[in-house]
Amino acid sequence: MSLTICLSHDVDRTRKTFQYFSHSVKAVLKLDFRSFFYQFGSVFYENPYWQFEKIIEIENSYNLKSTFFFLNETYPFKPFAIKTWPISVGYYNIKSKKISGIIQKLDQQGWEIGLHGSYNSYKDFELLQKEKSDLEEIISHRILGIRQHFLNMNSETWALQKKAGFLYDSSLGFRDKAGYKNEKTDIFEPESLPGFFVVPMSLMDMTVMNKKDPWGETEKLLDFAEKNKAIVVANWHHRVFNPKEFPNYPDIYIKLIKEGKKRNATFLTIGEYVQNQIINRSGKI
Repeated sequence: MSLTICLSHDVDRTRKTFQYFSHSVKAVLKLDFRSFFYQFGSVFYENPYWQFEKIIEIENSYNLKSTFFFLNETYPFKPFAIKTWPISVGYYNIKSKKISGIIQKLDQQGWEIGLHGSYNSYKDFELLQKEKSDLEEIISHRILGIRQHFLNMNSETWALQKKAGFLYDSSLGFRDKAGYKNEKTDIFEPESLPGFFVVPMSLMDMTVMNKKDPWGETEKLLDFAEKNKAIVVANWHHRVFNPKEFPNYPDIYIKLIKEGKKRNATFLTIGEYVQNQIINRSGKI
């Protein structure tokens, strides 16, 4: 049976900040002193979260491309509200020379650029519109897709995304497990939103890497997708391609690609998949 895999990467953070401390504390609590010395010492190394070249190298070696969702976070820093720190601290400026440069490089070399909608944008049309416009200004053409940060959504999000000019959303998925939320296994148009498409995300790095058998969980999802002709949209955050920071994460990603190739899967960017489906249904985009 046919199998289609769309690889994607949410770009949450491009540099490590407070994680030097928080990860060191976690290592001590686990009595993992090897990890502690790495976390403590890595502050003096090259930024361990800048993993774009590694992804480019991997995907080029298998002659495929993926979708990168870039974040333009503006959530205000509230020093006395510690719970908000992970949302507001350590994010990047997409207009900076280094970030805009890698966005342009990826775009020019055939990777798809999408928006990783900021924490509050799922309910704010003006914010969605501005974030889309900022990213389009960098690559000088339309952005087709979006995935909301933290997969935040409400009943109005898809309508707001369509109004802002997006063709598709890929936020429908689980934060804690692999699989198909609301049993949506393929692209669909939400009710009352013709011409706007939802592509369910079925596999995310942390949802399988936290399990006892990460590859077993991944293979189970592939088996289900192949049997049921379901689309596989995988999300491996770009920073996890450093094996010292995230042991085994890159290995499972590469194994996913190899297994897909073994099963004769078609690999597409999410945007390519959506456009192909539109053509197949109507004969035009």
